[in-house]
Amino acid sequence: MRCTYCLKELRAGTGTMFVHKTGKLSYFCTSKCYKDAIITKKKRKIKA
Repeated sequence: MRCTYCLKELRAGTGTMFVHKTGKLSYFCTSKCYKDAIITKKKRKIKA
């Protein structure tokens, strides 16, 4: 399995899985990838 944001390979049992409202799954290797992909994206949508 690969990180959705940086495409690094994830070992089994590591990382974070995020489930979107649509049911799509996103996997992240670190909290930095998660924050950059999900949290920052949400803030940009609100400001725009």
